[in-house]
Amino acid sequence: MKFTIDQPVFTEALRRVRFATQGKIQNPILSNVLIEAGAGSLILTATNIDIRISIEVDADVVEEGRITLPCERLHAISQQVKGGKIAVAAGERFI
Repeated sequence: MKFTIDQPVFTEALRRVRFATQGKIQNPILSNVLIEAGAGSLILTATNIDIRISIEVDADVVEEGRITLPCERLHAISQQVKGGKIAVAAGERFI
């Protein structure tokens, strides 16, 4: 999976979905956000079983795919990037 997205758009989308990952989480996977990269957009989904939040945002998707990542940490990293674009590549092997 490979995509590029405007930093403010990505950070705001993560801010919105992370609401579902906050609080007392019984299962560690529920603190993650599911990112699905499709034709020209990303769908970010988070749940705590009681609620589910999904947001679709425009992105430049080079390679489609899906992955789960820790929502809080990803949001913190995206906030550190000031303006510009964020490029994400997942699923590659680095040696």
